[in-house]
This record gives sequence, structure tokens and C-alpha cells, in this order.
Amino acid sequence: MRKSWKLEVGSWKFAEKKIRFYFLSSIFHLLTSNFLLAIPNFTAESGVRLSSAAPQDIVALDNAVLRMYFIRENLKVFSATSTDGLTWSEETGFRLSTETAKLDASSITSCAVLPLSTTGYRMLYSAQSSTGGFHILSATSTDGLDWTKESGVRIEASSATTFVGGVRIATTTSGLWRAYYLQDSSGGNDPADYALMTATSADQGAAWSGSAVIAAARFGPFDLIKLTNGRLRIYHGTLASGATVETQIQSQMGFSDTSFDQETGVRFSTATNAGKIVSLVVYKFSDYRWRLYYGFEALGSTIPKTLSALTLPPDPRGMSPAVAYRSDAATSFTLSGEMFSTGTVIVSFSKSGQSSVLATGVARPDDMTITGTLATLGMVLGGWDATVINSDGQSATLSGALSIDFREGIVTITDNLFKPLEGGKAKIDVTVFNDGDASVNLFTINGGFIKQLFDGPVNTGTTTIYWPGDTEKGHTVAAGLYVLHAKGPKLKKVEKIIVIK
Repeated sequence: MRKSWKLEVGSWKFAEKKIRFYFLSSIFHLLTSNFLLAIPNFTAESGVRLSSAAPQDIVALDNAVLRMYFIRENLKVFSATSTDGLTWSEETGFRLSTETAKLDASSITSCAVLPLSTTGYRMLYSAQSSTGGFHILSATSTDGLDWTKESGVRIEASSATTFVGGVRIATTTSGLWRAYYLQDSSGGNDPADYALMTATSADQGAAWSGSAVIAAARFGPFDLIKLTNGRLRIYHGTLASGATVETQIQSQMGFSDTSFDQETGVRFSTATNAGKIVSLVVYKFSDYRWRLYYGFEALGSTIPKTLSALTLPPDPRGMSPAVAYRSDAATSFTLSGEMFSTGTVIVSFSKSGQSSVLATGVARPDDMTITGTLATLGMVLGGWDATVINSDGQSATLSGALSIDFREGIVTITDNLFKPLEGGKAKIDVTVFNDGDASVNLFTINGGFIKQLFDGPVNTGTTTIYWPGDTEKGHTVAAGLYVLHAKGPKLKKVEKIIVIK
């Protein structure tokens, strides 16, 4: 049985606006979809984005600048800005810090930010007190730089010594804020027991209620994105075979806002026994590409650094229609997938032993859709692969994207009501769309054999046969209803002929 997740989320982060994060909840769910096919993976980028930093959240500012919030040494929240997503400049000072005699006196372990409806932001952050209590607290800011802590606890477990952390927040379609966070399901602090929890707020994060378990299994660091077509995807750290810490990232695809299924394969993986992934942020930094920022602690170290990885090739995964006919002059098609680029996109169709066929009129309505026209007339029967080449030269192939077939045969009878004694006869046109063998036979209404009109090879096209109303032995049939059976390449038709005196 596949593991499934459910989630309620409505407002998301985008590269152009100042919005942000998201998360989930579990239920077992069996569905199939082409979204369970291969999906985009991340390719590691060279260099370090930020040293001594565990990335937490990204906000797009109004001046096309990105602001990343990150935690250093589990003591303070800092921020850095970037215009390209690669080079980050730390902003002066810190945004939030642990404080003696406060509920965050020991550590700050995660944070997430959402804009308020009027002005400014609210941050939820998970912290530990000097007495070992775990809490999710909050702070507000008018500019995203200077933050003021709010009194009281936003979320905590029934026992304060139970771990809560890894907080993320989102707004739902109904206007509620929803928090997603990790909580130890056994009442202690063991990553093997971390469950995914959720709670909601009707006042933009000031008060929270309705805490509930979403995923009871071990759940690692996570982030969630909304695709252009409205579907949701969650990325989460998982254990590789034989590993005891999160070293790879997998994903779940949403079938609705409340239901997710595991996608096959691994989206990103670190080197075996090199260290562990402690946090991650996925952000759409261009019209069609996603960048993964992940906090990575090298083996033997407790200080993470922020690294990044990028989606590179396009990801075609489905085509409509899946079948086209070689007798048709052209077929309009739609390719679905992800990371289709702006600019000139090329789509070609190929089959072993055949020349490639380029699509014409290729358009890219969005990063998940390509449309075009394929000249299918005379194409060889069988499966054809579709290759998408983005404007930057990155390409990917969808195997067996299109099956070229031939249409069903047609039988047309002219004068199917005739008088043989007056020289009348029925004209029978048998049209097939592939070469092969055909037969045409006549029977009585009770199944008695009358005559074989045709039996032999036919070429693509129309074969015309005449029946003057006689039997196999040349006698004129009696008046009545007769049944014609025609068989051939994709042809199995039964038609009626009436003979009158």
C-alpha cells in the first residue's frame, strides 16, 4: 500500500510576490495518475550559499530581491538577501535571538514567516527553554528585519518536554492560517518518532487550535510547493537504505489539497556517509525552474551550511491524445509535464529506424504545458518517443508518448434495397486504412450461407464490390432480408440488404 498524505493549503510562495510555505497530513489513499511517473530531480550546484546556516524560509520582497531567513548555531535567526538566488549577502545583525529566562532560552530550531493582511509579518518559531520545554512561539515585524517577540505560547504538546519543531505555515483558501510542525509521538525527543502535526488559526497566527496528527510515521525536514496547475508537491528528507539520518529527499504529489501519494524515486541525494540534511527550502526562482536550498551537516560536524541544487532538464510525462492516425493529415497535441521553458521550445518525435518528425506551431502556455501540431500522414505504425528541447538546450524524452495507429474500416452500401429481376444490384464499398486480407460474405437472416463476395488481399483505400442478388451457384435469391458480414484490417461490420421482387 502506498503511503499518502493530506493537506489543506491555499496561498503559496512565488518568486514574484512576498508569499511562502506549506504542509501536509496523512491518510492512506490509492489512486493512479501520470503524476506518479518520473518527476524532476535536482542537480547539485557548486559552492556554498551560506556558511554556518540552516535555511528556513524565503520571502520575495517588492523590489525583486529575495530574503532568506536562516538559523545559526540554534541560537539566532539571521537573514540574507539575493537577486539571483546564488549569491547571498547577510544583512546586518540578527532577526531573533534566544534570551535568558525566556521560553526560548536554550535554542531556536526552526522558523517560518507569512505576511499579515495589513502590513508587516508574523513569524512562528520553535524553541526550547532552559528547563527542556519545547514550544512554538511567535514574533512580529513591520519590515521583516526588526522583530518583536509576542508573549505566550502559540503551540505546544500536552507535555512541554515533548519535542515540537520544524514549523511551517500557510494560508488556506478559507482564509485560515495553518501551521505544520513536527512533534515527537512518544512524548520525548527522538527523530525516529517525529510525526507531522497541524493546527489552525483564525486570527493570522495569534491563537492556534485543533492540533492533529497528519503523518504518524518518521517524518524528516520538509517543504511544499504549489505547481502552476494547482497541484501540490511536498519534499521531505528520508533515510537511504541502511542510513540512520536523512541523506536524501523524496516527494509526494497532491491529488487535491488534502491528499498526497508518494512519487517514485529520489529527488536529490547526498553522498553516502557524508553527513545529513537538517532543513530544506524549495523555491521557484524563475518562470520554470526550482531551486532547492538545504542545510547540510557534514559527518562529524554539528554546524550546517546552506547548499543548493537546481532542476535542469524539462520533464515531459504525458501526451494527449495518446493515439493518432496515419491517415490524418495532422494531429494537434498537448504535452504535460514540468519545467518547460520560455522562448523557443522544440518538440520532435522519433522511432527506431525512422526519420524524426518535428512538430510545428509549438506553443508553451505555461511551464507545465506544451501544444503543437504533428504531421501524422503516412507515419509508420507503432510507438513514437517525444523529445522536448528547452530554449537553453536542456532536453528530455518521453518514451512511447504517441502511438500511430490506423482507423477502423468502413462499409458503405449503396442501393441496399433493390430488385435483381429488374437489373438492380447493391454497391458495396469496403474502406480499410491498412493493407491486409478482407472477406465479404452474405447470409440469410437465419444464418444460412448465400455467397462469398470477396476473399483476398486489399490495399489501403476502398474496394468496391457489387452484388446482383444471386447465390453462390448463380441463382437469384428470394425476396427478403439478407445480412452482409465484412471483415478486414480493423474491420468487422454487419450490414443489411433487402431484396424485393
